[in-house]
Amino acid sequence: MSLPIYVFPLKGKTPYPGCRWRIESRPREEWESWPSDATGYGVDCAKSRLVVIDEDIPGAVAEWLGYDPQPLTYTVETGRGRHFWFEEPEGVTIKSSTGKHGSGVDIKTAGGYVVGPGSIHLETGVEYRALNEHPVVPIPSDILHKLGKKPTADDYDTRTDEEKDQQRQDQQRQDEDDTEFIDRLARIQWKMEAAKLESQAKAREYQAEKIAASAPQPDVALLSEVLLREEPPEDRIKGLMPWDASTTVIAQNKTGKTTLTGNLIRCLITGDDFLGRFEVRPIAEDARVCVLNYEMSDTTFASWASDMGIPGDRLVVVNLRGRTNPLASLATRKRFAEQLRPYNIESLIVDPFGRAIGRGNQNDPSVVQPWLNDLDTFGRELLGVLDIVLVVHAGWDAERSRGGSPLEDWPDAKWNLVKSKDDPKIRYFRASGRDVEVDEDQLHYDPETRRLTLTGNGGRSESADSGIRQRIVEFLKGNADGASGNALKNGVKGDPSAITRVRNEMVDDGSIVRTYRKGQGGGYIFTLAYQDTNQGGK
Repeated sequence: MSLPIYVFPLKGKTPYPGCRWRIESRPREEWESWPSDATGYGVDCAKSRLVVIDEDIPGAVAEWLGYDPQPLTYTVETGRGRHFWFEEPEGVTIKSSTGKHGSGVDIKTAGGYVVGPGSIHLETGVEYRALNEHPVVPIPSDILHKLGKKPTADDYDTRTDEEKDQQRQDQQRQDEDDTEFIDRLARIQWKMEAAKLESQAKAREYQAEKIAASAPQPDVALLSEVLLREEPPEDRIKGLMPWDASTTVIAQNKTGKTTLTGNLIRCLITGDDFLGRFEVRPIAEDARVCVLNYEMSDTTFASWASDMGIPGDRLVVVNLRGRTNPLASLATRKRFAEQLRPYNIESLIVDPFGRAIGRGNQNDPSVVQPWLNDLDTFGRELLGVLDIVLVVHAGWDAERSRGGSPLEDWPDAKWNLVKSKDDPKIRYFRASGRDVEVDEDQLHYDPETRRLTLTGNGGRSESADSGIRQRIVEFLKGNADGASGNALKNGVKGDPSAITRVRNEMVDDGSIVRTYRKGQGGGYIFTLAYQDTNQGGK
């Protein structure tokens, strides 16, 4: 090569992280510090005054030009083909291109770079290597013509070597000046950004102080003073919802969460046992329940509530589907509380959380926790309610809330509403929380009254065990001589470990008999204790 080559470090086929190659490229010997983990170097076509024909398909360049240019100029073998290096003529602008001159033929010029010989091609592991020791020659006129340029006598540089060196030195000094200017500009921009961030932080601090000053203040008292206060009732719903509590209803998709909350509203107002089992301490006679309905249309919700027997003058319905969210800011919450206060709200239901949080990211704890705090302040301090019920869609596993982790920590009680995997029409209910522990049980739905009651049939695991038990009975009825444990597991549909567990329970309760089998490798034979029953015994 005869031209001075301006280089910069590469990581793979891309500039080394942080390297501003168009500014920092320079002759290799001028690099004082070269990254030890660089995989090779790039050659700046602009500063090196190179036009490189990049051949990615063997023979593609020869097919385009009508001859192979390797004997003419410096040539580098790449991971997939060859690079033919030519000197760019003065006064001629050649644009880079990809595939314009045939499949497998690219042109690299000013504004681009090529990988230099000695670098490693990461995809193929092949080293870029020089195929000859020819100098880099001026690009021939026939190739210029192929590139759409009409060569003239002025197309080629007639400067002396001294003039070329002087111009390169001038360009280098200009580049250094440009680098210093860019660094100085970057420092100024950094200072401006720092000042901006400081100003924003002060604005947020001022806003937080303003909000704190207008919000209800903390309740500060001695323990002895708190102990003298009137004892609150034990529960709003015995064993299910503590007094003055926050409750989440975590409902799987299409499980009837609106029906469940409607049953809750009716019982809070009338004092009827909730789900036919739990005693309810009703709201005061002059108080009301308020539901923030973000999801259903006003007419549908009103029709369902009427079907459930909810007194029309005791329920305040705020229909928010497609409307402004009144919980969006402190100002709107204050105005909303003033609007609701004349109704004497004792219990507040928000349905659902995903709509009520608005544009906030419901999966981000830093967003969810402040929103829950604001909900508490709105309900308990601004509105004066005792109960806050937040309806939440269940996550992908149908067992926990969909959203940030504060949703799991915030409530005093969590109610779960799920459906059977085997029969989506069957629903189950369970609850947990502070002094709340209700095992999962199947729900019964009366379509005429839309009322829900617990059946006492147990949860999903009991239902599954009952099915396995029945299948074991049917299998043994068809095998009067009995069956081995493996035969049972192979012949009865279900999880093998569950079949074994239910089988052992049936042995314990006397439904089936286990007899040691002599010969045939030993083991046990299982037979029905009562062949004339449908359930296999007790």
